[in-house]
Amino acid sequence: MFHVINKSCPYEDWMSQASMHCKNPGNFHCVKDEYDRNGWVCAQPIWVEKDRCPVYNIGAKKLDTTGCPQTKCPPYNYRSNDIDVEYACRYKYVRPTTNPPSTFSNVSNDTNNNKNSPELWIILPALLSLLVVGVVIAAIVMLYKCRTKSPQKDAMGLEENKDLLKDKAGAVNMAEEQSKSSKQARKYLDKKNMVAITGVQGSGGSKSPQNDATGLEETNDHLKDKADAVNRVEKQSKSYKQARKYLVKKKMVAITGVQGSGKTFLAKLLVTDLKKNGNDMKSNWISNFSELLQTTQKSKGEFDIYVFDGTFYELQLDEKVKDTMESLKEFADKAKNVYLVFIIPSYIWQKQYRWNEFETWLGEVRVDLDKRSGSEKRNIVTCLMNRYDVPREQADTICKSESDLLNFTSNSIGFPALISWICKQSSEHEVKKLLRNPLQSMSDEVALLKSDLTLEEGGKYLILAYMSLKNGRIDVKDVDKNLFDSLKKKYVPGFVDKDLGKFVERMIGYYLLPDEDYSFVYDSNILKKIVFVSVAKENALFVQMNCKNEYLKYAIPAELCPDDMDTIYTECFTRVEGKK
Repeated sequence: MFHVINKSCPYEDWMSQASMHCKNPGNFHCVKDEYDRNGWVCAQPIWVEKDRCPVYNIGAKKLDTTGCPQTKCPPYNYRSNDIDVEYACRYKYVRPTTNPPSTFSNVSNDTNNNKNSPELWIILPALLSLLVVGVVIAAIVMLYKCRTKSPQKDAMGLEENKDLLKDKAGAVNMAEEQSKSSKQARKYLDKKNMVAITGVQGSGGSKSPQNDATGLEETNDHLKDKADAVNRVEKQSKSYKQARKYLVKKKMVAITGVQGSGKTFLAKLLVTDLKKNGNDMKSNWISNFSELLQTTQKSKGEFDIYVFDGTFYELQLDEKVKDTMESLKEFADKAKNVYLVFIIPSYIWQKQYRWNEFETWLGEVRVDLDKRSGSEKRNIVTCLMNRYDVPREQADTICKSESDLLNFTSNSIGFPALISWICKQSSEHEVKKLLRNPLQSMSDEVALLKSDLTLEEGGKYLILAYMSLKNGRIDVKDVDKNLFDSLKKKYVPGFVDKDLGKFVERMIGYYLLPDEDYSFVYDSNILKKIVFVSVAKENALFVQMNCKNEYLKYAIPAELCPDDMDTIYTECFTRVEGKK
């Protein structure tokens, strides 16, 4: 039922009002109805397209959307209960205008009082005469001006039209000058002193080059714009602000969370932010114990920011954890005027809690991404649905699962990774299956790719397998031919190397993301682990030879494997017989 309120929507007191009025606070809405009245209603959220606003249709008894009435409208799709949307869709109460007090009675009284006044009978005719004379003079002047200007307008009309067309043509040329196509053409001209420009009629072929590389670049630009939008949302989160505060004040921060919680993503944002504020800052990412030892032995001053991402990992044995921690402490004690970012899996932090080492050392600068607030989670859902261009029907399915999503907790997958994979599912059944066992669902999809004998699907697995052994990255212009050929012989003998770019392009947005130039990375680090394990289980020796450091993170001797690893790290590791 729609409850009309004669005031603005309670944006400053949203949560308390939502809890007061709706059994499920996530269903609380404050919108207008078809009669332009503000009111609240408890209803299942719907997906609202950009440049539109949510409303409640009293006749149909359901939420609906309407065109945004102002110039500043939401530039992205969002959920109907998202109160952080652009202000154009925020509903404020405007008091109905009332008729001003009538003055007719006063005038009437004054007239009656003065109707016998001789002065009034003298003044009124004089005023009327002046008014008539003024109107006549004004009409004569206007007629004269119109006659003198009309020939000039006829003469100037053609020139104005020509100028207008020139201005429009100039604007088109300027826009084309700034387009990706013209930039690409200029790049070829600068490098080769030539450019071949092709295209069908009407394609702008007289200006824009068209080839596979350009297609990849345009796709990359589109996805990078989407990624920038995700970055902007994350920078508004409580987690980011807290981490940045620690880093600025204490010069260090410890980011903890399960896999897929966004630890590395947050670290990258922090580093980018520091580099923007500090002109020539250099960063060093340290991913294993060997690199850590080399860093502790080097003289200080080479880098301004150190990120330790991978020095701790779930399969790390207790003694190795202690050695790594001691080395980090030693480095931190020696390092002066540098920023330190430590990335630690929740499992390792909690496992070492009984010794209180982490808490004593880094407890005051810890940001736990497993404890994101409800508003942060909602923003993640909205942002990722936009990033993956989720269709409306599919988005409605996700919105219906909002309660399950917000209450979802897991020791094996973080909230951002979960939502990212859910956005790629096409049916409600697949979403529910994913919520029951996320990593098993992802592993099943990888297994299907691996077992598929078609070139299309097998080629995807080949590329993913190669990337999993190359730190999750592929450069289509610089491929390790020996490794790629070995994998190709094993999985897809019929794969044609020259088609690599086309295969990669088709995988962008689902399996892959653009990184730099012709380089691409996994869209999900968890997926990289699952693919790595699928290759390692089949040929452990081959993987050890080609990727020793990574192998130790995902393979563990059976006799040393902790009992709870099947729950914490399911599908992302493999047991091997015999101590390695």
